[in-house]
Amino acid sequence: MTGLTRQTTPVVPATLYHYTCREHGEPGITHDQKLLPHKQPLLGRHLVWLTDLDTPHPWALGLTNYLLCCDRTQVRVTVHPWVCKDICGVHAWWHYRRTIHPVLREAVEQTGMPMHWWVTELPVPIDTITPAAHGGKAYTRA
Repeated sequence: MTGLTRQTTPVVPATLYHYTCREHGEPGITHDQKLLPHKQPLLGRHLVWLTDLDTPHPWALGLTNYLLCCDRTQVRVTVHPWVCKDICGVHAWWHYRRTIHPVLREAVEQTGMPMHWWVTELPVPIDTITPAAHGGKAYTRA
């Protein structure tokens, strides 16, 4: 494979997104002005999930409503990981997944597009909150 190299350290995009619902996620995020890690029952860890997709794709992001009845693609939260540099600890899922037991990894990855997933175990300051798939008022962090 001439000219191709395997990237061992992922480059975090300048802009990442987090999708949530209006009813449950948006009020807390608006109040805290940051994304806080939440316990992931399957993984037993507290994580913030981010993506490089600027349009929500429920299946690709694992945000289907098979288990939850709310629409977790209503609101798009924009973050700029470079603002908090290393203190946010954002990792590409494909890099972070090495720390997860293979059986759990397979369960998490069986639906979706993990190549678009980014995670951190630390709070992430937000930049903007805007409507994603549905109409509404956009506002910017003060």
